[in-house]
Amino acid sequence: MMIEKPNRCVACGGSQFEKMSVDDTFHKAKFSIYRCVSCGIGMLYPLPSFRELEKLYYNEDYHAYQSAGAHGSSRRMKDIVKRAVLDTYFGYGKPSFLGHLFYPFYFRLLTYPERREVGSYLDVGCGSGVKLLHMQALGWKVTGVDLSERALEIARSNGITDLHAGMLGDARFPDAMFDVVNLTHVLEHLPNPAETFVEIHRILKEGGEVIIAVPNFDGLGNRMFGARSNYDVPRHFYQFNSKSICILLEHNGFDVETIYCNDIFRGFGHSLFFALHLPEWTQKYFVMAGLAIDLLAEPFLARTSLGSQMIVKAKKR
Repeated sequence: MMIEKPNRCVACGGSQFEKMSVDDTFHKAKFSIYRCVSCGIGMLYPLPSFRELEKLYYNEDYHAYQSAGAHGSSRRMKDIVKRAVLDTYFGYGKPSFLGHLFYPFYFRLLTYPERREVGSYLDVGCGSGVKLLHMQALGWKVTGVDLSERALEIARSNGITDLHAGMLGDARFPDAMFDVVNLTHVLEHLPNPAETFVEIHRILKEGGEVIIAVPNFDGLGNRMFGARSNYDVPRHFYQFNSKSICILLEHNGFDVETIYCNDIFRGFGHSLFFALHLPEWTQKYFVMAGLAIDLLAEPFLARTSLGSQMIVKAKKR
């Protein structure tokens, strides 16, 4: 007999849910998200498997499989900004005038850890290895895990050697191996987030840090457009808010240190584009305009829950 809704919440264990029917990313099908009345997490139900999704929803255009970002002068400018901010606010070099000038970009780089003398860094869901290359250049000893063999082939071609195929637990890392574990837009794709945090707690050193970036279920665009917003189903199994992510971390041996929500207006523009079914060519204008406004607004609003992206840093207890 098919169960029509989840038995209990994966975060708080609650049993009461509100159902929301949403479109998939390409407006081809309807899926159900069940929001926990107690903690507010959204859960896709029933959950598909990664292999079921890979052919239809994880193709060569998927962002995590791209081998690089901007090119030419745009790339050079981006690198100058990034390095100045990392030097000034994350300890990778001496503070500079440029770093202070580019302070709004601090909120674009919150998924980077502060510098350590000798640091070991694991990227879960490493994709094509772009972030690993950045971290390696900053002096970290890097390791990557990803389910997709296609993504790992690109990562290897990019020069990353310590790579593992499969789920995090499949790699069988030793206890207390890493200083930092990164989950940038990965946790929402995993079938069992609590189990993932148990494994991360085991492989982190004492005082080690987990850095998480996930879409924010309570973001401005989602609040405004509700079921018409873009929840990237069925690729995203879970929709986290600050309450649910804190419960999951604290129940599994972590102390939450910081939570920021960025991409307020860019996220709102993306939700508007999706809700109104606007032509594809219009999306870049929403993104550009939203980013420009965010750079001005985020220094004042990042502590609110309005942003479409939530970044959480927590230490192993």
